[in-house]
Amino acid sequence: MELLMTSYSIRSTVVSRYAHTLVTSVLFNPHNEAHEAIFDLNLPRTAFISNFTMTIDDKIYVAEIKEKHEAKKMYEKAYQQGKTAAHVGIRDRESEKFRISTRLAAGTKATFALAYEELLQRHQGRYQLVVSLRPGQLVRKLNVEITVSERTGIAYVHIPPLRSSRVCANNQTKSLCYLDAHTGEGDLPPSTRIQRGETCVRITFSPTLRDQSAFSSSGIMADFTIYYDVVMEDLIGDVQP
Repeated sequence: MELLMTSYSIRSTVVSRYAHTLVTSVLFNPHNEAHEAIFDLNLPRTAFISNFTMTIDDKIYVAEIKEKHEAKKMYEKAYQQGKTAAHVGIRDRESEKFRISTRLAAGTKATFALAYEELLQRHQGRYQLVVSLRPGQLVRKLNVEITVSERTGIAYVHIPPLRSSRVCANNQTKSLCYLDAHTGEGDLPPSTRIQRGETCVRITFSPTLRDQSAFSSSGIMADFTIYYDVVMEDLIGDVQP
């Protein structure tokens, strides 16, 4: 039985090519018995987790770093005893997948907040920021907000259609499947807004339930990507790749 996700948000702030991203998910257990709440997240290959908190019944739990076998053992023991606990583990090292799970009592909600950081690298004349948008179900409150600030100025910004990474069975290489249910190729994903200044750009993506269901019955399962480049003048003092 699936838990109800009441909101899912991604907030990413990029300053001088250094990105701070916060992913927040709220799950509610409408059932009459406890269920396991699971939060999966795909991280960029070069990113590292800087903080993780879980809030249940106004109690805030901050993650501790333990040796993986010890952490798994502690979680299983707490789960069997009906205590609140969470376990964070890498499912697939190559694709940088993380899994967060906790036991959620009947009629309660859990808020997961995972923060990670990364230094964006310039490739083929541009920088790329990718955030994984895979809540696993239709979400009434779904929002992505990205702000990019560059002291020397932003030369251009491009947002391609949503994409999902697929692994080809024949050669084991990754290919990109572009998901564009409402617009032509190269157009913005639906419900995307851009506010641009000389040194700052703000992008919001707030798909409606109708927008989400157009991609699949389980909602959006894709990457939201931003390409941009900076004005290449007087970069001394800025973070360099």
